[in-house]
Amino acid sequence: MKSKKLAGALAALLAATSMAGCSGSGEGDAGTAAVIYGGSNYVRIVDEELNNALIAGKKTTDMDASIESYKKAFVKESELAPYLPIYGNHLFNIFKKGVNVTTGPVCNWSQALADASIDGGDTLVVGMTQELAGLFSPLYAISSYDQYVVNMVYQSLLAYDANSELYGQAAVEVPEAAEDGKSVTFKLREGLKFSDGSDLTAEDVKFTFTLAADPEYIGGRLDGTFDFIEGWDDYQEGEAEEVSGIVVDDDHTITFKLAEPDIDAVTAIGSLGILSSEQFPYSKGAMGEYKDNNSATLGSNAYKVHNYDKSSGASLVKNENYAGEGEFSIPKVVIKTVAASTELASLQNGDVNYYPELIEPGIIAPATKDDKLAYDYYFRAAEGYVGFNCADGPTADPAVRQALSYATDRQGFVDAFYDMSKAAEDAQNVGLGYVPTAFWSPVAVGMGDATTGTSEIEGAVKYDFDIEKAKQVLEEAGWVEGSDGIREKDGQKLTIKFLASEGNAVLDMLIPMIMDSWGQIGVDLQQSTVDFNTLIDTVGIDSVDTTSWSCFFMATSFTGLSNTSMNDLLGYTEFNLSE
Repeated sequence: MKSKKLAGALAALLAATSMAGCSGSGEGDAGTAAVIYGGSNYVRIVDEELNNALIAGKKTTDMDASIESYKKAFVKESELAPYLPIYGNHLFNIFKKGVNVTTGPVCNWSQALADASIDGGDTLVVGMTQELAGLFSPLYAISSYDQYVVNMVYQSLLAYDANSELYGQAAVEVPEAAEDGKSVTFKLREGLKFSDGSDLTAEDVKFTFTLAADPEYIGGRLDGTFDFIEGWDDYQEGEAEEVSGIVVDDDHTITFKLAEPDIDAVTAIGSLGILSSEQFPYSKGAMGEYKDNNSATLGSNAYKVHNYDKSSGASLVKNENYAGEGEFSIPKVVIKTVAASTELASLQNGDVNYYPELIEPGIIAPATKDDKLAYDYYFRAAEGYVGFNCADGPTADPAVRQALSYATDRQGFVDAFYDMSKAAEDAQNVGLGYVPTAFWSPVAVGMGDATTGTSEIEGAVKYDFDIEKAKQVLEEAGWVEGSDGIREKDGQKLTIKFLASEGNAVLDMLIPMIMDSWGQIGVDLQQSTVDFNTLIDTVGIDSVDTTSWSCFFMATSFTGLSNTSMNDLLGYTEFNLSE
């Protein structure tokens, strides 16, 4: 795969694609490498610019070589420290009694509405403290908040149910790759329609992927994700008039020919929400409103957008032309923006009746003791992390990133932030947070032993809190302490610009902690606070701004599924990387 995006900025860590059903996945900037570890399937993010130990996206059939490559990749990545995992955790959903939505590690509330219900009610009002950006396109949605809308409006070929089982959504079933691994054929359900009443056919599937291959989409959130499809580069970078590897066999059958076998092909192809080829005009190199009018939706899933306002949220109503499976008995869904620190009050006073994916004990603990509220929880296939600017400024020096990692008391943060001592007794036993030992992108449910610390990868740096070690790393790299206590090197001050999102409870605790500990090693920490959408615009894939920030905080999710026939073809078997 080719790295076409901002080198070293690690913006791709923000790019989490999600299936229109119960799913979500983390996509790497320059590519992924697949591996089976501890009996589970994983995809490892590998950045070409930083990780010369492994050619991103290459999947060798030589098992010994694969193991050694992955070991080198893990170890090299930990040495270069492009990001620092801060915590992993469980997620709590708090809701009014009578609201019935079954979620799970790869199935958030917006993907679990097929069997959801509200006793005596007809509107699910979902609270969140971050504004929607209005990027409601499967190709352009960046934040998980906008992705909620995408999940409800668009169908993908494949999806996950609440039990984390992959099934056919727009497709009849989950396909297996051809015996040689060079093609995958999807059969579409008959009778599917977009919300305007037009038919969804294989031509719309082909069109959706054609948009993703368009020259004007270079640098887009999913750019590079599908370039294993035959003819992809010829269309995106050459004179081809279509992607030769996407073949419409009939109205309900489409075949994807692969340039080479790819272990992630079925899941990657199956994850993309299907757009209508008739919604807007299109010609190669001129995506028009498919790029510029992302708040105008036309999908085939159970809901359609009724109203959207950036400051207040969005409302969705049932799509009367929906022809897929599932009851979807809730007629209306409202995503409502509420003020930070009012989450519990908004539930108690009835402004919202469902608040998803909470991690703050200050909200969760009292909610678990409120007899008018109910809750559920699940282990989160995600991490909260600090991403470093590896392109410009002091953090372009790996030694600085290493030192900042050593100087971050992650265990202290987790112990303080995830204090559940005031929660109901059964909730106290959940084990809300933990310190990840690696930045891991799992394909199966859960984060994997290498992340949770159950097992270790020999040679990988864990960055236990150690102020003296952090100072030593800086000294050895030539960062010397100045008269004002701030280190400098070659005339450059060790000024770290932390770009923070407003209304973030994690940062309310984390930044004062690192302000102190990073200050002890000679760092001048400067914090800028912006709204969430501005944060994404600044450090996101399309941004060219590499000078106004040194690091940021974000949480990102990782899920997906490795295809069995591809595993067999490529010779993948279970193995332990530490052996």
